[in-house]
Amino acid sequence: MSTATLNGALVSNGGVPPAEAWIYRGTSDGGTNNALWDQVYTNGVTTEGTFSVPVSNLIYGFRYYYRCYASN
Repeated sequence: MSTATLNGALVSNGGVPPAEAWIYRGTSDGGTNNALWDQVYTNGVTTEGTFSVPVSNLIYGFRYYYRCYASN
């Protein structure tokens, strides 16, 4: 098993702070449908800037995908 850190950045909150951020991870790309991802990590309320989440139990040789989303 391996570990990784998934990174994202909130570039703009649209002028309406605060924003909540999520990172979706899976063995296939679930696109914009959060139900199609294997795991969802919430970053909670965040300001503009970078955020990250450590993940573990990754299996060597598998391809993993992730996407970051934010909403306010």
